[in-house]
Amino acid sequence: MKKHFLDLKLKYKISLIMIPLLIVLILSIGFACGFYFLHLYSIDTKNSIESWFNITDQRIENIISQVMSTFLSSTSSEKMKIAYQKLEDDQYSKLATQYYFQDTLQSLEESNPFIENAYILDTNNNIYYSFSSSISDSNSKFLDYDTFTNSMGISIYRKDKSPFKKDSFIIPVAFPITSISPSSYLVLAKDANPKIILVLMLDAQKIEEELNGNTSVYFNSSYSLFFNDINILDPNNTLNNTDKDFDIKKKTTSMQGLDLVMFINNEPIKLKKTSIILFSILLCIGVTILGIFLILYFASFLTRPFSKLSRMITQIKNNTYKLDEKPLFNDETGELIESINSMYVTIQSQIDRIKQDEKEKYNYMERILTEQINPHFIYNTLEVINMEVINGNTESASSMIQTFASYLRQSLNKGKELTTFEGEREHTNAYIDIMNHRLNKKIAFSFYISSELLETRIPKTIFQPLVENSIKHGFHSMEDKSILMPEITIKVVPDVTNIEISITDNGAGIDYERFYSSLENAGKNIGLYNIKRRLELFFGKTEIFAESIPFFKNTIKIVIHNEN
Repeated sequence: MKKHFLDLKLKYKISLIMIPLLIVLILSIGFACGFYFLHLYSIDTKNSIESWFNITDQRIENIISQVMSTFLSSTSSEKMKIAYQKLEDDQYSKLATQYYFQDTLQSLEESNPFIENAYILDTNNNIYYSFSSSISDSNSKFLDYDTFTNSMGISIYRKDKSPFKKDSFIIPVAFPITSISPSSYLVLAKDANPKIILVLMLDAQKIEEELNGNTSVYFNSSYSLFFNDINILDPNNTLNNTDKDFDIKKKTTSMQGLDLVMFINNEPIKLKKTSIILFSILLCIGVTILGIFLILYFASFLTRPFSKLSRMITQIKNNTYKLDEKPLFNDETGELIESINSMYVTIQSQIDRIKQDEKEKYNYMERILTEQINPHFIYNTLEVINMEVINGNTESASSMIQTFASYLRQSLNKGKELTTFEGEREHTNAYIDIMNHRLNKKIAFSFYISSELLETRIPKTIFQPLVENSIKHGFHSMEDKSILMPEITIKVVPDVTNIEISITDNGAGIDYERFYSSLENAGKNIGLYNIKRRLELFFGKTEIFAESIPFFKNTIKIVIHNEN
């Protein structure tokens, strides 16, 4: 693993070191911020709950204060005292007594917006109510005196339908009233069977609106009123209700037995806390991705000069550098690029001097090698012409002399050391014509050159020595019955950047040991060695192979790795 890491490119090393550090740093900051924001949200939510609870409690206290103030003002009025005395004397009819209560009842209904109806029950279960009201449900339990007799002091009952108005819901508040003897002052009765009971029916809808009319953005909550631990607004929602995830806050009001209860729904709070956590996670992921991108970018930016240096060295190695890389900055990498450019100029200057020396050496060697070959060819050809003259074949000798003259023109090439493949074909054709004059049966000769190589330059007198070897060593005995028709074929074709040359005959075969020995040193056979040496001087790397099936197919293959 360590070795693999050390073998990575510099920008990847920087990235692999910096990215984990960045992730650890971002996660640490992200978790710290997430917990901090959760803590702040919890504190703000708690403070908000307290604030809203106190505000709602103050509203309930205001309602209680208004109701109690209304009750006290009505019971202390003279008309209420007189009405009570009339009722106590039992000398008046129910209608007359109701008449005496009218001012008090109407005053109660009009004095407070939360009071929908007010009426009085006596021990005889007589009902005294305002003339402006009418009973719609005479069977309502709230019209029965016995409903209120078990209560001591002020009693509040569950929300129910109003006996006076259809489809209206009320919260009954019962005030047992008695008088202090010998005075006529009316007070709350403390015994279980008061003379009269004043019932105030509070508008349930207005009470609920007052409790739940406003909501907080921090949490979801609902309020209710409990009297002696009984929910008077929602009987199904009790203090022991565990069906939902709720927190409960309870506060005792100024009215004995009446509590304000706040139900706090924890689900939205949990969702918001989850949202804060998810936001922190997504923020961490987003910042991490951005950080990784920036690390990769800056790692690539910082290592770009090193990539440029590597590219320069590769181009110099492949000999394709054009001195076009310039430093972007004046730092250490810029100085290194300048130094490499300076070194490259110096090396190229030295290479140019070496090439010049090699060119001069090549020209010198070319002249020496050509001089080694030409006398050998001339001697063999003149010997053939001489034999024709001795044998009296003057016309044949004349034709051979003309062909030989054409051969010499191509061989000398006006003093030039280089010719083309096309020129070499004409030169080899002339040599074959000379040899066919000497032989009793002609040599079938073909020379194929790919069209794109016709004008390619090549050292002169390359193919003639190879054809001469085929004739001299392959067809040395033309009386050999194994050779029905001598054939020599030359092909020159391109292969990617190489040039492939094949010389094939159907002669007696190739002596491998002698063949490969001739490639290494001149010995007695200077032709093959000189060909390889001259091709290497001009083209560079040159390989020569031999394949032989006697009297069928013998091939000398030359592969020129063209580096020019």
